[in-house]
Amino acid sequence: MRRVVVVLAWLIAGATLNVAVAWGFSTFEPLSYESGFTVATEVNDNTHWKVSGMSALGHGLLFSVVEDSTRLKDLYRATHMEYPYESRISFPHWARIPRVMPPANRWWTQRVAGWPVFSLWNKWEVNTDDGSHQISGGISLSYAPYTPDDVYDSLPLIPLWPGFAINTLVYAGVLWMLCCGPFALRRMIRRRRGQCARCAYPIGQSPVCTECGAPRPRPRAALARSGR
Repeated sequence: MRRVVVVLAWLIAGATLNVAVAWGFSTFEPLSYESGFTVATEVNDNTHWKVSGMSALGHGLLFSVVEDSTRLKDLYRATHMEYPYESRISFPHWARIPRVMPPANRWWTQRVAGWPVFSLWNKWEVNTDDGSHQISGGISLSYAPYTPDDVYDSLPLIPLWPGFAINTLVYAGVLWMLCCGPFALRRMIRRRRGQCARCAYPIGQSPVCTECGAPRPRPRAALARSGR
């Protein structure tokens, strides 16, 4: 039972550090439009639905915009570019994309964060008619209507699987190595030298340490013979 409690304590510590690292990246690592990419565009009844994104170390964004396609066609003609009537490539694995085109007045953004893999997710929804907004699965840090840089300013809360579990195990292992690894290594070296693992006093063949009274670990062969 004690071992179960200890393992759970280390996992909770790893999960806490996992969230802290994800929030740190989403708060302090800037996103730039130079890192942007378009993952899907679709035109339906003179309406253009574009899903684009930006990425940086430890976090990323995906945002959806629905606009009047006739205006965009004129813009593409003026710049002598071919209008992308439909272009789809695979979405990021963490994206939660609706099956149908959203209404023209509904924009949304999805934020992910975490390292070494993405582990937390949240979503903004914005009504462009009145500027109202709603955040799902996150903590809003700031918001200003029609300024995307502020719309994206939030801390995600919803776990992404298996990323959350992977990061939790990684950070729990790192914390254990930093906090307990040196002491475990020291005990192993003392046992190999025939010393007490607790106080380093030579114990020879005695079943307990004659200095501090700590029991001497039984050899594995003896444990196997005793059936323990």
